[in-house]
Amino acid sequence: MAIKPTLLFLFAILAICVNAQRISDVTYAGNDCTFGLVLPPLISLDAQTVVISLDAFHASIGMEFSMPGASTCNFGLTLALPDGKTAVNVSLSYSGIIRLDDGLSAIHSTIWNGTDVSERRIVNGPTFQNYVFHEAKEFTDLVTVDNQVTVLFHVTLLVEPTSNVAIAQPTATPTPVAAATRQNTKQRRWPHQSIIQTQEGIINAEEIVLRIARS
Repeated sequence: MAIKPTLLFLFAILAICVNAQRISDVTYAGNDCTFGLVLPPLISLDAQTVVISLDAFHASIGMEFSMPGASTCNFGLTLALPDGKTAVNVSLSYSGIIRLDDGLSAIHSTIWNGTDVSERRIVNGPTFQNYVFHEAKEFTDLVTVDNQVTVLFHVTLLVEPTSNVAIAQPTATPTPVAAATRQNTKQRRWPHQSIIQTQEGIINAEEIVLRIARS
């Protein structure tokens, strides 16, 4: 009896996975990526790629946004390595959106395994653009336990002033007098620069695609 093409494909994928490093698990923790803010990671059939969808991983500044300052998320990538394998290449692709008024900057940085600082990206305002950021890291001399090792990376997003500007602060529900005063002194809101020079901005990472390759 002939073997169906689908079964041949599955056997080929299984053979690749047995003889190559593969992703076995992804964990996450941090003040801005708790359970419910991160969808369950999706690992590809060949276990070489994982997609992490983020619901609310962003940093912001200004009255329109409720999460000022920096946001952090810690990820753990557990890899299964073949016998004798001690090195692997890991690449990350982030996507999302950036909105910044003039005088603000968005900063993305990653710390790998708690020691090495990876590539640091800075975007200056004014801008309104899709957020696309790629970085890669080679790990060598990995020490495995039962052919598995966990690689840690700590991601930080930050929005901060780059010049002496007034930052719009989150406030309680305004009184009619305060609302009227703001309406009279600030005629146009985000993304235009306001008359009273209050600045607002956000960097939002919506998805991370992580891939591993032979080192």
